[in-house]
Amino acid sequence: MRKFLAIAVLMIGFALGLSAQTTTHIDPTMVQKATDEQVALYNLDATQAQKMYTIQERRLRNLAEIEVLKDQNYDLYLAKRKAARTGTEGSIKRLLTPEQRPILDAQLMERRKLEGEKIQALRASGAPKEEIQRAILEMEN
Repeated sequence: MRKFLAIAVLMIGFALGLSAQTTTHIDPTMVQKATDEQVALYNLDATQAQKMYTIQERRLRNLAEIEVLKDQNYDLYLAKRKAARTGTEGSIKRLLTPEQRPILDAQLMERRKLEGEKIQALRASGAPKEEIQRAILEMEN
């Protein structure tokens, strides 16, 4: 009887857990717009464009899901935004052909340059390490 009761409680808990999960709705026009920008930037073929749509959909969903953290835990929000960007960049890099990768590499290099300039400016003003890290995370887009 105890085993039956334990199994029933676990099944109810599992069912409640599944019903509590929500999926974030992403506007397909936003996904398509982001995809179109990337297709034009990298000159993607049709197969790559389909995969890029999935990448952009995942990126926008991830960003929407962490939006609630913005007011609750800003530093965690920034860290998750950076993780989302890093994951998206990795997915895009795997999608691109060797001929298309220099475009992404140039973007990443420009980003590192801007981050370096920001770090130097904040160090020159005497900003603490935590403030510098936060400022770099806030540069995420």
